[in-house]
Amino acid sequence: MPLLYASLRMSTNKLGDGTVNVGVNMTLEMRAKLRRLAKGSGMSLSKYCRSVLENAAGRNVILEQRVIESGAPEPVSTQSKRSAA
Repeated sequence: MPLLYASLRMSTNKLGDGTVNVGVNMTLEMRAKLRRLAKGSGMSLSKYCRSVLENAAGRNVILEQRVIESGAPEPVSTQSKRSAA
């Protein structure tokens, strides 16, 4: 039972009403790289990742993927799609 309790306590606090927590699995190497970038920007890892996602979503960035031999998708390029208004 303590293991279940510990895993439940690992989630982060929501920012407030109208927000949700989003879990993302990544390699330790990727997390370390993101932490370095966040530190260089004077932000926490969480704030840095949120800013990157907000920036990409604001520009309507679409990731194109290809499937590697393991069957897992791998992002290969990005492009911005601007809506015609």
